[in-house]
Amino acid sequence: MGFEFIKLVKLKGDAKKYKAVLLNKDTGREVNVKFGSSSNMDYTKYFKRDGKEVADMKKSAYKARHRKNEDWNDVSSAAFWAVRILWNKPTVASSLADVKRKFF
Repeated sequence: MGFEFIKLVKLKGDAKKYKAVLLNKDTGREVNVKFGSSSNMDYTKYFKRDGKEVADMKKSAYKARHRKNEDWNDVSSAAFWAVRILWNKPTVASSLADVKRKFF
């Protein structure tokens, strides 16, 4: 099953931070994947507030905590988007560019 990236939407007033909108190439249907708890910090926020060193420690802890139970290779999963957008680069824009280059 293949997917095409359509857009990334910042959510407001939702329990999640973002929504990735994908097109399922097999069915022609849109798939919405919400991810990132709006009540929790992420790498981009730690980087901006506390700097690279603290953000890198938080990223390592996040990955260790989630590695066992999540599939970070399934583009239709919230885990994929969380680790690749919120826990990848210092900004969401740079993380999104990285995801597009590597996966779409």
